[in-house]
Amino acid sequence: MRLGLIVVFLAFLLTFPLFAQNELGIFANHASFKSSTIEPSSGLVPTDTTFDAKVGYGISFNHFFSPDMSIQLSGQSLRSDAMQMVTVGGVTAPYVWGTFDVKQYAAVLQYYLNPRGTIVPYVGGGLAWMRSGKLNVAPGAGGGIPAGTIHMNDDKTWTVDAGVDFRLSRSMALSLAGSYTRYTLKNDTPTSPFQNLKVDPVTVSAGLKMRF
Repeated sequence: MRLGLIVVFLAFLLTFPLFAQNELGIFANHASFKSSTIEPSSGLVPTDTTFDAKVGYGISFNHFFSPDMSIQLSGQSLRSDAMQMVTVGGVTAPYVWGTFDVKQYAAVLQYYLNPRGTIVPYVGGGLAWMRSGKLNVAPGAGGGIPAGTIHMNDDKTWTVDAGVDFRLSRSMALSLAGSYTRYTLKNDTPTSPFQNLKVDPVTVSAGLKMRF
């Protein structure tokens, strides 16, 4: 019995290098942030926030444990133009506007549905770290907000993704992917116009992956 277990274990070790592969990817992304409203608990006049997505970029690294499963480590920049509109006395006017930028780092376990095919769909889920979020306020912003940078608090959250790889060769693939991340903007300054905003970015991306 013990000898049989040893044989099975040795066979597993011999086959492990056959599927222990790595993959490096680079991609461009487009993140759509959910329009949101400042919660009344912030102590500010409720305002509507809208985001106009801009192109971002990122890099990923996958380590395959088996042909149909890998863990992906990624880092990307999510960017958009942001504007808040405040309505007082029936009059609506811009309150603050600028460019919003946040770095997203994620560790995601991914499962591949057709790992040996030329079209390889996959799904995944894991943890994300939203870091270095900032709103670069443009000169002349309304509401008495001076031009400059408003920094957001870092946030640990969860993310899910899905995509499809189109294998161009044994070592190269074109990748299309989409992800959803739970994310709330927070700031320690009580008078900041960006507090407790649930923006939950939906990100689509396209790029190239190289397997080695």
